[in-house]
Amino acid sequence: MRNRNGNERAAAARHEAPARPPRCRLPADIRINQILDAALAEFSASGFAGARIDDIAARAGMSKGGVYTHFGSKDEIFEALLERALMPPLLGAPNAARAARASAAPVPAFESLAAIVDLLAGDLYTWSTSEPVIAMLRLLIAESRRAPHAAERWRKHVEHAFATAVGRLVRQGVDAGELRDGIAARTPLLLVAPLTQACLRRALRAAPPSRREVAASRRDYARFIEELLTR
Repeated sequence: MRNRNGNERAAAARHEAPARPPRCRLPADIRINQILDAALAEFSASGFAGARIDDIAARAGMSKGGVYTHFGSKDEIFEALLERALMPPLLGAPNAARAARASAAPVPAFESLAAIVDLLAGDLYTWSTSEPVIAMLRLLIAESRRAPHAAERWRKHVEHAFATAVGRLVRQGVDAGELRDGIAARTPLLLVAPLTQACLRRALRAAPPSRREVAASRRDYARFIEELLTR
C-alpha cells in the first residue's frame, strides 16, 4: 500500500510539474559559424597543434559530438575557416552602380575615381583590418609551414581578386579618357598593396590602432590612389 501511494504521489508530481520547453535547434549554418568562431579563438590561443576538439566545442557551447556532426577533424575546421576568410566583399551596391554607369556612358573623372577610392579606402580597408580577418591572418602566418597552400590561396583569392576588381574600374576610367593610363592601370596590384601592408601592420601590433591613426591611414591611402590615377 505504501509503495502504491508513493508511486501515485510521484505520478501526480510529474503531472503537476511544468513541461520543459522544447529544445531550440539552430539552423546548421548558424551552428557552423559558431564552431568556426570558436575554432578561430582556440587556434589563436593554443595554435593548431595545441587546440582540441573538446575545447572548441566548449567555446561554442556545444558537445564534442555536436562539432563532429558538422566537421570530421581539426583539418576540416581549418579549411572551412580558410574558405570563410576567402569571401571578402568586393563590389558593394554603390560601387557596382558607379561601375554600371561608367560602362554605359562617359562619366566625370571624380565619379570613376570616387568608385575606386570608396572600394579600396572604404569597404575593403574596413574588411581587411577587421578583427576576424586579422585573427585569421595571424593564424595563416603561424601555420604557414604546416599548410603552405593556405597562404597561397589567400594571395590568389584575396589579393588577386581585389586587384582584378579594381583593375576593371580603373580600365573603365582610362577607356573613358578620365583616368591616367599609367603604371597603376597596367599593374592594379600596386593599388591593392597598401591594403596588404595595413593588414600586416595590424597583425604585428599587440593593440589595435586608435581611431585617429585609422582615419589618417585612410586619408593617406586615398591620396595615394588619387595621385596614381589622376592626370
